[in-house]
Amino acid sequence: MEVIVIGLLVATIAIAGLLVYWKRRSTIKDSPSDGSTQTGQGGGKMSKKNAKLESVDANDKGFSVQLFVHLKSFSGSLNSLEDIVGKDFDASFAKITFDNIEQIICFYGDDNDKNRFIHDRKEWGGTLYKAKAQELLNVIKSYGVTPVKKDEVVWDKALLAQYMRLTPVEEGQMCEIVAPYWVFSGEVFEKGIVKSKNK
Repeated sequence: MEVIVIGLLVATIAIAGLLVYWKRRSTIKDSPSDGSTQTGQGGGKMSKKNAKLESVDANDKGFSVQLFVHLKSFSGSLNSLEDIVGKDFDASFAKITFDNIEQIICFYGDDNDKNRFIHDRKEWGGTLYKAKAQELLNVIKSYGVTPVKKDEVVWDKALLAQYMRLTPVEEGQMCEIVAPYWVFSGEVFEKGIVKSKNK
């Protein structure tokens, strides 16, 4: 009898969780991306975060709501985008970077996101790749994602949360920063890269 009661309880919790998930998913899906103001249930005001997001969209500076919700999906692309902007143009590197970004935008974004950031890439040259990379970086940074730039660090295990190692590094060894790490809301958004510094 106890097993049946526990089984029914687990099934009830699972069904309730599934209903909440579908409700939240449909709320996100039905959210407007044109910057119009909405009120919550009962006519309450939108949260500051959503109001700010709608304001950004209204000024054509941000992503659609559904893409913003998946902002973390861009983790791993930011240093690559900075390389496209700041280094000599490498067509194959830029194509690979934007192939990955295109998958993210096609999966989570809407037509405006696609038209703005990945439309007709077969026609893109170095100048347009650099411009689109900078535009995308500007949008992501506008949400508060920022790089933490340093020239070097003394390696310790705590830095594993912030950096990947390009070469073997020992505790206490001086390391050169190859790429910065990025933070968002006080947490590491994308890891940076270090390598051991030549003596």
